[in-house]
Amino acid sequence: MSRLAYKPLQIGDRIRLSGGHQEPAPWLQGLPHIQETVTAIVSDDRGVGYEVVLDSPLVKEAIGYRFALLRLHFADARWAQQEIVGVELWMDAPSRHTSDGGQVQHEYVESHAVYRVIRAEPMAQHNTNVRHHTPIE
Repeated sequence: MSRLAYKPLQIGDRIRLSGGHQEPAPWLQGLPHIQETVTAIVSDDRGVGYEVVLDSPLVKEAIGYRFALLRLHFADARWAQQEIVGVELWMDAPSRHTSDGGQVQHEYVESHAVYRVIRAEPMAQHNTNVRHHTPIE
């Protein structure tokens, strides 16, 4: 994958998430991609990830997942305009559950998804749910 100019993800960015090891990716339920909004930066014992809220929930085995947590796949990767990430689907915002060990229903679904920023426009002033979360030690 060619590297685009480095500009880190920002809270409020709109991204498109697609792909994986299989085409079409089973976790996307027949869709070529999904779109979402970056809502928080999550830091825990596994490192830094980005929380996104899905435009439309994904339902898997009767569980509705409204959020995803994205983590970089490769050690030398950076949060740029496009990158390969691992994806966890969450019922509730992951940033609310970093200190409880992620006790809310979530599932790791993909190691090689690709996100791409489709609109880098901070929306924090428009969305009261946007937050930056770092767990209290």
